[in-house]
Amino acid sequence: MRAVVTGGAGFIGSNLVDQLIDDGHDVFVFDDLSSGKKKNINPKAWFDRPVDVADFADLAHPAYVEWFANFLKKNKIDTIFHLAARARVQPSIKDPIRFNKTNVDGTLGLLKSAVDHGIEKFIF
Repeated sequence: MRAVVTGGAGFIGSNLVDQLIDDGHDVFVFDDLSSGKKKNINPKAWFDRPVDVADFADLAHPAYVEWFANFLKKNKIDTIFHLAARARVQPSIKDPIRFNKTNVDGTLGLLKSAVDHGIEKFIF
């Protein structure tokens, strides 16, 4: 399996990444490091740079659609584990638009991209 793990630097995501790698899978981590830590990312996983999962809400933007489509195709991704989200109630009350863009629109953008590129396994 070749999998993308969003939120792969967080507690649950990094443990999932470790298990997937131990099981012999190739893993590509997307995380903005806002709550996760770079040191949590297994060194055998691909991690290029912090990526704000809110960017996935912009999958309607032609440049980003093309970049992500090329990424999925080039790396032959067949599974997406989506664990990234903005967390905690108090900050979501103070900035609901940002939380919605990340947690709702970002998830929708990933789902649409998965459908558009024939990725049948999407674990949320």
